[in-house]
Amino acid sequence: MNIKNLRREINVALTELKEDNNISKSKLSQPYRLNYFKILGLSRNELIHSRFIAFLLNPDRRYKFKDTFLNMFIALLRDKHKAIIEDPFPCKSVRTEKGLGKNRGRVDIFIKNNNSNKDIIIENKIDALDQNEQLERYHNQNKDATLVYLTLNGRKASRRSEGTLTKDNYIKLSYKEDISEWIEMCIDHLQKIKHDKLIFLLTEYLAVINELTKEIAKKEKLLPILSKDKETVENVFKIHDEVYYKRSDDNTNKEIFKLINPLKAYIIKTKFCSDDNNESFLHKLCNEIDHDLKWKINEDIGIMKKWWGFQFYKEEWEKVNVMIRFQFERKLLESCIYGLSKCDPKKPFVFDFKDKSEKGSWLYRRNMSKYFDWHRCVFFELMENNIESTSFFKELKDIIKLMIDKIDNEIIIKH
Repeated sequence: MNIKNLRREINVALTELKEDNNISKSKLSQPYRLNYFKILGLSRNELIHSRFIAFLLNPDRRYKFKDTFLNMFIALLRDKHKAIIEDPFPCKSVRTEKGLGKNRGRVDIFIKNNNSNKDIIIENKIDALDQNEQLERYHNQNKDATLVYLTLNGRKASRRSEGTLTKDNYIKLSYKEDISEWIEMCIDHLQKIKHDKLIFLLTEYLAVINELTKEIAKKEKLLPILSKDKETVENVFKIHDEVYYKRSDDNTNKEIFKLINPLKAYIIKTKFCSDDNNESFLHKLCNEIDHDLKWKINEDIGIMKKWWGFQFYKEEWEKVNVMIRFQFERKLLESCIYGLSKCDPKKPFVFDFKDKSEKGSWLYRRNMSKYFDWHRCVFFELMENNIESTSFFKELKDIIKLMIDKIDNEIIIKH
């Protein structure tokens, strides 16, 4: 798509978004133009959202609202999402980051049932990627529990997270509709008991939710347009450079400029490592090299952060506790270091650059001597229709094959 047509499509989409926002304005308006969640840099912090929601759900007798907010939340699950939950729910405790045992993971919000195993487990996703078989692990740990998957827009979990589960095994909850509706109900109750301090806090929080959901609505609308084909992506980068070097003050160009990093992440997720796309880059790599080869993204490092990456492994490699790891030094596909990683594929990867001994996850620092400098041209390669023909694909395939030979030889020698 040429620049003229690209700008036209973006303008039409922005106009439609503005009309939608005017229709769906919240009943509540902010009394001030500032927001303390944003000032403190907490608006996108997943743990902060989990803790705040858990605070409201906790039936602590020290607070005036007691178990009112919890009952409202459970009623929403029961009435709107047809969840089978006891009425009244005998809550023993509400905890965040609740560990479920070895290799089972940590639940974002855990509502413990005092009488039985019919707990409520909430997996909260703001920006983080789904972990490998995450929802399936939670379900298998307690099949009587009500499993809730909470996201900004109420999307379904990826196949990677679901494992063998179906969408009927868990409830999809959204900040945009469900949490906003619940918070508004909480505010209505607080107005009756005249709890002004908490009313102000919840109004601030509601404003944050509204902003986050508007932002994701914009991304859902614009990112598919910006990543339509290779020519479009190249033109987006051109527009970005024009704005960056102050050669353009056009408002449409500025909107495109602001979406450059979300666009990169979107391309990586959809073209590079999509769990629901068998045509994604990493799926094709595994299929071409070895059907027993598996891959996954680092579970505890987000795509937009430094040192994110991915790893390849086979089940039989557990005998020698080794995998192939690719680690990106900068955001997205820039400056990649790769090597053999000596650790359990099922455990999160932790890398300490100062640790040069075998205690570190990598086999000595010398094994990190391989270094790529791919830069942004990789994004254009990812947009190719026949991605198997790109130099990026061929280079990775050759590297992985060599490493597989090394690992297989090590297994033969040891066993």
